[in-house]
Amino acid sequence: TSPWIPDFFDMAKKTGAREMNFVRLITAGHAEKMVREGEDAALLGIALKEAMENILKYSRLKGVATNTHKSLWHLIEPGLGAPNNIGFSGLIVDYKGRVKVSSRVPSFIGHVFEEGLEKLFLDHPVMQKLRRGEIEGCGTCPDFKKCRGDRNASFESFGHFFGPDEGCFRGLEKPDHAKPLRPG
Repeated sequence: TSPWIPDFFDMAKKTGAREMNFVRLITAGHAEKMVREGEDAALLGIALKEAMENILKYSRLKGVATNTHKSLWHLIEPGLGAPNNIGFSGLIVDYKGRVKVSSRVPSFIGHVFEEGLEKLFLDHPVMQKLRRGEIEGCGTCPDFKKCRGDRNASFESFGHFFGPDEGCFRGLEKPDHAKPLRPG
């Protein structure tokens, strides 16, 4: 897990921040170089679960809110989390009119002036496949509607959005939902 989580929350508290959010490291762009040079690493499985538990613990302890409305959070505590909405809401259009499913991946699915935004959103095979849940592992998971896995992480691992979320810790260790995380 990240040993700096308490330090981040201490700093946030000292600076008067009311909220601080974390995102998973996706090994693309500069992060790819950092991972290659051993400066950082993406957290997967139990290590990711422990980091998320610590984020929640220190958020509550320090009174600094954090975003727990992302995929996998429902495995930490019932009532948390939200499904990954890639394929379900929004598209990214760059200054040239090229359309992407996500801002965190280099792949384009078309051009807004050639295919049209509505047609790309509704009819593009990538978008349709995502909405149908044709995602290895995640698509057959009983928690698919709550989570859908991190599609950006899948893209970086497999070169497409339809692989499993390699960070998922479901089934690796059964989370204890009977004891919500409390400060202290």
